[in-house]
Amino acid sequence: MIKIFQFRTGTFKNKRRILAVSALLALLFVQLSWWLVFFESNRKEYDLLQNQIDQISLRDSQKLPDSRLPPDIIRQSGKLVIRPEVLDKRRREHRRKIMMLISETIFVLSVITYGSYRIIRSMQAQIRLGEERDIFLNSVSHELKTPIASILLNAQTMIKRDMPRQKRTELLEESIAEARRLEDQVGNLLLSRELGRKKFVGGPLQTVDAASAVRSFLDRNQILIRREDVRIDVQMPEKVILALDKELFSKILGNLLQNSISYSTGKPFIKIRLSVESKFYRKSAVLEFADNGSGIPKEELENIFKPFYRLSNDRGVVRGTGLGLHIVRQILINAGGTIGAESEGPGRGTVFTLRLPLAA
Repeated sequence: MIKIFQFRTGTFKNKRRILAVSALLALLFVQLSWWLVFFESNRKEYDLLQNQIDQISLRDSQKLPDSRLPPDIIRQSGKLVIRPEVLDKRRREHRRKIMMLISETIFVLSVITYGSYRIIRSMQAQIRLGEERDIFLNSVSHELKTPIASILLNAQTMIKRDMPRQKRTELLEESIAEARRLEDQVGNLLLSRELGRKKFVGGPLQTVDAASAVRSFLDRNQILIRREDVRIDVQMPEKVILALDKELFSKILGNLLQNSISYSTGKPFIKIRLSVESKFYRKSAVLEFADNGSGIPKEELENIFKPFYRLSNDRGVVRGTGLGLHIVRQILINAGGTIGAESEGPGRGTVFTLRLPLAA
């Protein structure tokens, strides 16, 4: 609770900093504009003073012979005037100063604008990071507390009460399922950390038999599948060997399964299909993972693989950390594969298409 309050306080402070930077930038624009106006005003005063000096000089030189006239004055048609080249030089000098002032002003404004833009973007990124951390802490604390509370309750029930063997077995199976759920959540957090630091390489190149790995995964998660009343239809050819670590492949399947359960609108029904595809003289395995869940609006399809991103269903915001699909995509990218999602819209389910590298 303290950390969440700190994040919110930090977010508020960052917003105040952005407003302060924006106000400072506006003030600098006003100050520079006033600088230009002030310079132009001084120029006019200088020109007026220069004209007065010229008039005095012309008047005082009226009685002087041409040989003793000041260098800036000549006699023209019987009148004393300022030399044209002197006036032209003054005009050029004035234009040079104006251009120098404008170029320096543009340069200063450009530097200030770019610096302010970078500062504001950095502060906005900090605000988003604080908000994401806030959401993350809330969801993770709930996801970790729920299975722990369930395991503790089941253990206390079995200690305090005498019950039939079947009931005890059901409580143990439920505790095992919650423990595995907790293990998966912790595994997701650790794996997300490694993937986020771009340090995770998975060790030496490993391979896995896809069909065998899927059967092993389903056997391991039978308690969860029965408890959630999930129907799964699997059609996979034998001896399709993937260039992927078995644990990572199991992590992909686990996150996709949990996603389908979380977004189900009734009894979850999942179809798993595997085929081999040749494209540009290169073979790859294509795994289709289809469910009958709440579906995804087309405008949201690009967002579902972002970290901490969660959609809502007919029951409101779905529980979870929002890391599952992000982790799936990162694992596949590291392995040289891809993932995409298709949905005909809300209530029409979702089909995830994974392209996995084949072992040589």
